[in-house]
Amino acid sequence: MKKILLFQILFVCVSLSGYCQKEKQILDAEYIEKSVVKISENLFACKYETNNWVYRQFLKDLLANKKKEEYQIAMVYTEGWLKQPVYIASLAKLYHSDKQYDEFPVVNVSYDAAVLFCEWLSMKYNSFPGRKYKKVQIRLPNEEEWMKAAKGKNLEAIYPTGIGLKNKHGVPMANYKRTDLPPHTDPNTPDPEDILMLAPVKSYWPCSFGIYNMAGNAAEMIATKGMTKGGGFVDSENSLFLESHALMETAASHIGFRYFLEVLP
Repeated sequence: MKKILLFQILFVCVSLSGYCQKEKQILDAEYIEKSVVKISENLFACKYETNNWVYRQFLKDLLANKKKEEYQIAMVYTEGWLKQPVYIASLAKLYHSDKQYDEFPVVNVSYDAAVLFCEWLSMKYNSFPGRKYKKVQIRLPNEEEWMKAAKGKNLEAIYPTGIGLKNKHGVPMANYKRTDLPPHTDPNTPDPEDILMLAPVKSYWPCSFGIYNMAGNAAEMIATKGMTKGGGFVDSENSLFLESHALMETAASHIGFRYFLEVLP
């Protein structure tokens, strides 16, 4: 068990260290085109949950263009962290602004904020010179589209990770709340079941389409307002079934979103 937990920690750390070594990112047509993978004739899914870095570009653009009403809608609800355990609540001041979290999923945003972001990113892409597609619509997926992307090429899948949430070595392939750990008996160490935290957007194992974290990490808003899919890092196995969904009452620290790109005629 200790080896499995250590492997998980190392896996996330390696993913994160790779991001730290990346060159400075630029939001352009190439960035968006490289972020998506084709799932049907004219529909592409982002390979990653929307991250803090790109969402921060959105907020900066709204401020630069003095779009105060839109900015109020798009603002991050940092108080959402305060509903989490103390060791996570401390992220309220860092998570959405510190560069070390650039490649972590943006959370604590509303459904209307996610829709506004997608509209903004569509406008940005359609104005970029040298873009591959003349006109696109970037949006939240409907439930059927989300499930198609999550299932990938594995028609027998019951989770986005396939028929199970662990690989053949017993290592979890997604970031979720474990309920199969042995009883914690050492009062001097934290209970592994309670150490819950978001991971970088390119962590764990992708589905057969090459899409990461459709199971666990951040639960994902879809086009149906108030509904999320995939489960988050605070959720147990039952929330990660392909057929499962959860209700979203307000912005929360375990809920984010993933954009899809549709090429228009």
